[in-house]
Amino acid sequence: MSEKKPPDDLHESVKKPADRHYLSKVNQKSCKHDINTVIEPRVNVNDDMKAIRTGKATYRNENGNHTYIVNGRTYGVHTEKKSFGRTYPMRGDGFHTLNRGAYQALGVYNENGKTPQAQKALDRQREAFLRSKYGYDKTNKRYDPVMQAKVTRDQESAHKVWERVKGKEQSSMKQTSENAAMAGLDSRSKLEKAKEAAAVKPPTQSMQQTSRNAAMAGDYSKSKLEKAKEEAKNTQAPKPPTQSPKRTR
Repeated sequence: MSEKKPPDDLHESVKKPADRHYLSKVNQKSCKHDINTVIEPRVNVNDDMKAIRTGKATYRNENGNHTYIVNGRTYGVHTEKKSFGRTYPMRGDGFHTLNRGAYQALGVYNENGKTPQAQKALDRQREAFLRSKYGYDKTNKRYDPVMQAKVTRDQESAHKVWERVKGKEQSSMKQTSENAAMAGLDSRSKLEKAKEAAAVKPPTQSMQQTSRNAAMAGDYSKSKLEKAKEEAKNTQAPKPPTQSPKRTR
């Protein structure tokens, strides 16, 4: 395209990039191109899209490609009918550009981590590439050493990107755990202080008055009970005198 201005509704129609562009979502089945740009998890793509839709991004036409610059990142926008408005990352903060081999290796690391299983999968990828027309030197009937070095660089590049992002995630998780632990300790110390304060807290005037009232009520009840017993004793009928048995003559 050679348009210098975007279609009128382009910025209002932008959509997030496809899943294949998100670094943590790449797998071995992801669609691979010769050049692939992926986005780190820390990038807030939703905020970038919102800024474009509300006219806060800078528009540029780069060799016929419609692009928007926002928050230090450049997004391209598809204008084909089938994918109109779909953005794709190009360059900027949090973006990484990988070739086909590195992108494929990234999918292996995402699925298997840095494990023996991952290494076996990478070895299979290496073997498959070197057996292709690109990696096999038919003249000398051997693998092309230049292509061998290229595969190694691609896989190292993928591992570097994967490890960098993974390290940030682990660091963030560790910091979150430490913050939670400190918050828990702080809550416990506050609770312990409250308990201590309650244990040594002197009785208030109302508490003292309540105690005195209870004591007086107890004394009153006791004196009332004693009076009742005394009255009951005084009002009892006198017992008839006992007669001594008559003597027989």
